[in-house]
Amino acid sequence: HSLLRALPAGDRAEYNREIQDILQRAQRAGVLEAAQAAGLASEADLAQTQADFMRRRNEELARRARPQAAPPPKQAEVAAQQTTQVAQTSIPPQAAGLSAADEREWTRRAEAAVPRLVAYARAHHPDLNLTEAHIVVAVRRVHDRGRHVLACGEHSGGRHVAVVGRTFAELVEANPAYALDTIVHEVFGHPEYGPYGESGSEYGLVLYDLAAARMPGYTRPAAGSEARRSEIDAYAYQETEIYSLLRQLPYNVPLAPEHAGLHGHPDPEQWVTARVARMKRQWEPRVVRALLRGMVVRFRMDPRLTPQALEAFERAIRANFTGPEAAVAEEILR
Repeated sequence: HSLLRALPAGDRAEYNREIQDILQRAQRAGVLEAAQAAGLASEADLAQTQADFMRRRNEELARRARPQAAPPPKQAEVAAQQTTQVAQTSIPPQAAGLSAADEREWTRRAEAAVPRLVAYARAHHPDLNLTEAHIVVAVRRVHDRGRHVLACGEHSGGRHVAVVGRTFAELVEANPAYALDTIVHEVFGHPEYGPYGESGSEYGLVLYDLAAARMPGYTRPAAGSEARRSEIDAYAYQETEIYSLLRQLPYNVPLAPEHAGLHGHPDPEQWVTARVARMKRQWEPRVVRALLRGMVVRFRMDPRLTPQALEAFERAIRANFTGPEAAVAEEILR
């Protein structure tokens, strides 16, 4: 832990894969230790416990979907409920339209916003070494990625970049400071956590896949399919998104009163709290406690997360485990 935090910023970027490997191992060790304390001796026990939890939930939902006097649901009906549950915790699809004229107009405005944002970053956060090459304008791509998506990341031209659209333009036009945290989120946050959806990057997805394989009637969707992306967005996204929200938190500048009507500039801590709540709904209680404990271990070791960010994560956990569960929060955070 001390050695990681002693790494110079330049070395942290150069040895990102090595840092990821160390942190992933620490995370899994933290998960297993917490699981064993809850009576789940192995990863296989975690997977089976989650599989039983999802199966019971799906059976109950399938029964509710039938008339009251109908016979019990068939296995195919139970299995179909898993797709529904995954979709409900995945990134919702875009419902609004985008005309060609609107796309052209917002492209023009977003392209004009890029140099303004970079100038702000150079003046106020030169340590980021942010350039215009780190930002790609693709209005329709961001729009089509899903509802509430502010930006998305990709690897282009040998670097990690933020792909932006209308929301980015609106924020920069009001105040470039409002958009910087989202760029940090995409350019630094997600890539530092690990290649999205790849085996091992997000332990939640690893465990989901192990659990789902134990469910009767389940077949993993084909790689690259919409159904598989939905699973990844449901069970991998929570971890990497929480990390990236914490990574952006020190750069967040709250909206001034005169900009209170702007959309797309959330309080990172509020979104972290909401993501923890979503994990709590997705996972069996003992399993989610172990998963969150693993994330605590990992985040505390990560040299890129500030004390301010770590405190926000701890508050998010306490906000989700209150009253009789308050002791659970302290056990997760011990």
